[in-house]
Amino acid sequence: MKNTFAPPKYKFLGRFFYYPILGFMLALSLLFTSCVDEPEAPKLKLEESGQIQQVKSWFEANKTKLRLPEKGNNLRTDSQ
Repeated sequence: MKNTFAPPKYKFLGRFFYYPILGFMLALSLLFTSCVDEPEAPKLKLEESGQIQQVKSWFEANKTKLRLPEKGNNLRTDSQ
């Protein structure tokens, strides 16, 4: 009688370890890169010309006069 017993063939178990390790390494890389401080962007300071300063000062002086009246004619009702 010939021995025909063959051990069972197991599937490759490495696939169960590959994805968790890959996910763990991805999580670690995200964690490490989030801890790195970014350099601050340089702040640009624009020099204001005399005309811009005149307009700003005029606006600050007259901003209460530029508001629309709270009560008045509703222009939508006049057109109907």
